[in-house]
Amino acid sequence: MCHPSIRVNMLPERYKLKNHVHLCITGGYVVMLDVRYNKYRAITARRAAQLCPLVPGWPAPAPGPDTGSESTPDDAFAKQLVREGILSADLEAGKDATPVVVRNGVSDLVSAGSRRPRLSLGSLLAFMVAAVTVAWWLKRYPFERIVHRAGELRSNALGRKRTVTIDQYKVLIARFRRLQPFFFTSRNACLFESLVLLHYLSLQGAEADWVFGVRMKPWGAHCWLQLGSVVLSDTLEHTGLFTPIMVI
Repeated sequence: MCHPSIRVNMLPERYKLKNHVHLCITGGYVVMLDVRYNKYRAITARRAAQLCPLVPGWPAPAPGPDTGSESTPDDAFAKQLVREGILSADLEAGKDATPVVVRNGVSDLVSAGSRRPRLSLGSLLAFMVAAVTVAWWLKRYPFERIVHRAGELRSNALGRKRTVTIDQYKVLIARFRRLQPFFFTSRNACLFESLVLLHYLSLQGAEADWVFGVRMKPWGAHCWLQLGSVVLSDTLEHTGLFTPIMVI
């Protein structure tokens, strides 16, 4: 929400964020992820402050040299974002623009390491089904539908009502790591790797959150799996460089 030291001429809230758009504050910018078109956009602190009184929950970076102490609502810019499919003038067809909140990671399973567990037929079959299915999705489906399918995977895992301990997660992921080099490389492929792991875990009744994050200067986007405050598919050192923008 707006920084308390930014004074604005309050107007009635006129717009909502489109349901397929997610946003966060990072590096002095408001960054938006449009899932429908699979693209990012960033706006400056000054621009962000001008939208605060017009969109409920709209965040603004702390005021700086480019914002000053007072900001005037910019309805023309809001209408431009409506034309671009980011905002909606229909207050019943959108959502508040409050950024997602993700628990800070306090540990990860990658850095901790583990003994090499014995592979099982079930883990091999789950890995192969997950890898083939995700490869098909990425070839066949637009990004918005893939995100929807990922949400279904998490719901399916929750529906199994199985209690999976953190030690069991360690074994499941260690098996995944043993199989991965025989099928694909994870270098610069965080989307594919995260989604395959999410599917693999779901098939075995284990849930996880799929977290997307961004950073500025240098620009970067990344995604990983997390369970509460435990990072499952990456290191704390790496994920700590990114601000969460969307969680599935």
